[in-house]
Amino acid sequence: MTADRTCADNGKLWSGVICSPLMLLFTLTYMIFLDSELIGGTISVKRKPKVLVIGAGVIGSFLIHKLCAAGNNVTVLARGKTLEKLCRDGLITEDHFTRRMYRDRPRITDRITDEYYDIVFAVMQYTQMPDVLNSLAAVNAPAVVLVGNNLSAQDMKRQITERAAIEGSRSKHVLFGFQPTAGRRTKDCTVTLSFGKGSMVFGGLGEKVPVKLTKFMFFLFRGTGYTLTQVGNMDAFLKHHMDMILPAVYLCYHYDCDLRKVSSQDISDCLDAAAELYDTFEKMGIYSPDDDGSFYHRGRKRELITKPVFMAIAKTKLGELAASEHCRNASAEMRALDSAVFRIIPEDADIPHLKKLRASCRIPK
Repeated sequence: MTADRTCADNGKLWSGVICSPLMLLFTLTYMIFLDSELIGGTISVKRKPKVLVIGAGVIGSFLIHKLCAAGNNVTVLARGKTLEKLCRDGLITEDHFTRRMYRDRPRITDRITDEYYDIVFAVMQYTQMPDVLNSLAAVNAPAVVLVGNNLSAQDMKRQITERAAIEGSRSKHVLFGFQPTAGRRTKDCTVTLSFGKGSMVFGGLGEKVPVKLTKFMFFLFRGTGYTLTQVGNMDAFLKHHMDMILPAVYLCYHYDCDLRKVSSQDISDCLDAAAELYDTFEKMGIYSPDDDGSFYHRGRKRELITKPVFMAIAKTKLGELAASEHCRNASAEMRALDSAVFRIIPEDADIPHLKKLRASCRIPK
C-alpha cells in the first residue's frame, strides 16, 4: 500500500493532510502562540514553514518523509543519480515493520541559492559533513541543524559561525541532532527502521537555545507522532553515543558484518567495553545526559534487559538493518569515528575490553 503525498509542489497544499476542525484549531492556536518572529525570519499562519534538507540517505529520507507528512514546504538538495530519481519518482520510503510504502514529493534542487528557508537540516555521515559547512554558513536561513554521528561538533559550529561572519551572511543558530533511524536503500525505495513513529534528540552545545526556536522545532513535526527530546549539551550526548556504538562496530567487523554469528560472551564483552568507555568519558567531565551507564555495567539491569535485547537484535534482521548494513556501506565513517574517539580519550585510559575488541577486527578502507 502506498500513501502518495505532494509536498510543496507548485505552491499547492499538501494533498495528504486530513484536518479535523479540532486539529485545525490546535494548529492555528499553536502557530499564533509561536509568534510571527523566528530569529530574524518570519513565520505566520499564511504560509507553511520552509525547510531545506541536505542529504537523502536512509536517515535523511526518513526525516524528509516526516517533514512532508507534517505539511511543511520541504526542499531537498540532491545531485547525481539521487537527483534524477527524486525528480522522476519522488521520495519513496517503506516502513520495515508495517511494510507500508509512502511517496512524498518535496521540491528538488541541485544548488543553494539566495532563497530564504526557516531552517536547514544537514543529514550526512560524519566524514561528509565538513564538505557542506561553508554552504551552511552561506545559506539564507536563521537556523541549521547538523544531524548524525559527530565528534567534532564544537569545531563544526565554529567554522559555520566564523565563515558566516566573514561572508556577511545571516547569523545563525547552530544545533545538532541525532535521529535513531536505520535501514537500507534498494533500487526502488528506501527501507527505514525506526521504533515508534520516529524521534530525534536535539540541542545546542551548552548555550541557551531560544524558546521560539525550540517551539518551532516541535511545530515542524506536528501531527506525525515524531518525538523530539531536547538536551542541553549535544556534544556530550554525541560522545556518549559512542559508548555502545564503537564496541558494536568492532564486533560487527570481527564477524564480517554478520552479527548472527555473535555469542553470549561476545555481547558481554561488548557491554564491558561500553561500560569502560562510558566511565572514561565521565572521568573526563563529559557527562551523559541520559545517565545510562547502568545499562552497560554488570548487574541485574544489564543481565535482564540490555543483554537479552542486544542478543535479540544481533540474531535477527534488526541487527542487519541497524548495524551491519551501515558498517558495510560506511566504513570510512566508522574509521573516522574510531580515530576520533582515541584522539579524545587519554592514552592511559582503563579500557582493556575496548582495546581487545578493537584489536580483533579490521575496519575496511
